[in-house]
Order: sequence, then C-alpha cells, then structure tokens
Amino acid sequence: MYNFRMPSLKQRIRESLPDWYFVVRNYRQAHGVLPNVISPQTFTEKVIHRILFDRRPILAQLEDKLAARSYVEARLGPGILPQVYYVTDRPETIPFDKLPEKFVVKPTHGSGWVQIVTEKSDVDQAQLIDTCYQWLNRSFYQESRVWVY
Repeated sequence: MYNFRMPSLKQRIRESLPDWYFVVRNYRQAHGVLPNVISPQTFTEKVIHRILFDRRPILAQLEDKLAARSYVEARLGPGILPQVYYVTDRPETIPFDKLPEKFVVKPTHGSGWVQIVTEKSDVDQAQLIDTCYQWLNRSFYQESRVWVY
C-alpha cells in the first residue's frame, strides 16, 4: 500500500515563498533591521546583495569546498593547500586507522558544519559517522535558501 503524506499547510506555504524572503528575513532576525539591498553599505549587506542578485556560476563552484579546492589548485598549485586525507559520500568507509592524530571532518555542501579531532584515540567513530550522515541528509539550501547551495 502506498503511504502518501500530504505536506502541512505551513510547509506548503514555506515552499511557495521566494528565496529572497528567507534571505532578507534571516538578516532581519540577526540584525534587527532590513538590509539595504539596493545600495548596500555594510559588508553583510554587500554579501546579501550578492546572494540575491549575483548568479555567476563561479560562486557555486567556490561555495563547494572540494570544487573550490580544485579551483585554487588550478590557479596557485597544489602546494598551497592542506592535505586532503579522504573524500567520500559514505562515512562508514572513513579509514580512521590511516588518518593522522589530528584532523578535521567537514562536508563540502554546508557552512559551519565541522568536526575538529585533536586526538584520534578519543574519537567515538560511530558518533562521528552518524554526524556525517546527519550532514549528508541536510540541505543547506533548504535551511538558508541561498541559491549556491
């Protein structure tokens, strides 16, 4: 039997609102005023202006951590960047035994999602893998409505 669940009215309204509404609303919640997007003055207003009006494909490439890395390598050479130990979309395959004592785990598709490991022996591998799956199951676009995600 097919189990179809109708989205709630609140969810349907949310999905029908334009992206700019969420970007402006998030700014207002953080700063207490609406951003000046026509003639931005502050750094944050300039960022909001770019989010709303600048659709250059390079911005999406630079928003993805792995794609940005290839962009930097192509222009400045690989020696300028820190070493990448592993890239996967299946966190259970992370080779913990081959990682250095200190390392960082982060997804390529979000902002602020990071796990800093200062001592490998103290890591709860199952919990870290679970965190990685939580990141993979989240859409930063759905949370922020910023188009590059």
